Amino acid sequence: MKQPARAWALTFLILSLALLGSPTRCPAKEVKRCHMCGMNAAASQTEFVLSFDDGSTEHTCCLHCVFLLQKLMKDRRVSAIRTRNFTSGALIEAKTALYLEGSSLIPRGSMAPFLLAFAERKQAEKYRAKYGGAIVGYDGAMALVEKFDAEVGPIR
Repeated sequence: MKQPARAWALTFLILSLALLGSPTRCPAKEVKRCHMCGMNAAASQTEFVLSFDDGSTEHTCCLHCVFLLQKLMKDRRVSAIRTRNFTSGALIEAKTALYLEGSSLIPRGSMAPFLLAFAERKQAEKYRAKYGGAIVGYDGAMALVEKFDAEVGPIR
């Protein structure tokens, strides 16, 4: 009984977020579908853009979809990963960004676990003080996503 309730809750969350519309802080006007889930990644406050050595790029709506994409595309080498700075919407280097996890904020156009990216510690601390949570680096954020993925399992 626990698994169906969790699956229902996750499905409800995903559908609710998809219906929220375009966030005000994301300047993107065109639709760029998340390679993993199909959401409009360009409208996500947690968009990630992965660049590959072959010159191609893929967009994802969140760090969980980055995790899944990297597991799927083992034959392609990622050369750069950028994400949206939560305060400005500008793309920043994902591996040097700081991530706020466990806050009460739910970013628009994203999927769980909700990790907000910041270019500067001062920005992240300001949001942490107001909304709670913990600040982690990229490796810490990926470890959280990996743990989340193991707990939730594949979405069917």
